[in-house]
Amino acid sequence: MKNPKHWNCVDCGVNTAKGGPTEEFARRKVKRGVAKVWQADKTWEVYEVNPQVWKAARCRSVLCIGCIEQRIGRRLTPADFTDGELNQIVGTKRLSDRKGFRGKREFGFLNPMFG
Repeated sequence: MKNPKHWNCVDCGVNTAKGGPTEEFARRKVKRGVAKVWQADKTWEVYEVNPQVWKAARCRSVLCIGCIEQRIGRRLTPADFTDGELNQIVGTKRLSDRKGFRGKREFGFLNPMFG
């Protein structure tokens, strides 16, 4: 998965990953051979869902959990999420609940040079 140009929800405008790497920033770092690990926190709503969920949402960009759920007309469930790296990082309580991470450990780091 590529880093998006920005992390703002395309529907409501909320920044889903304050301080997260943008596509342009990651591209510059890769050219220089520099990789940085980003510290995710509990304000992030960064995730990957299965292709059929994106299709139902009619979007392949950044959406906060509330907006993707509004688009698909239901709450997300753990089965909606991929096994991807993004789904292992810490996020909001709302995101953690949807991923089924209640009380389980999530990682707090994201390497922006994946994929």
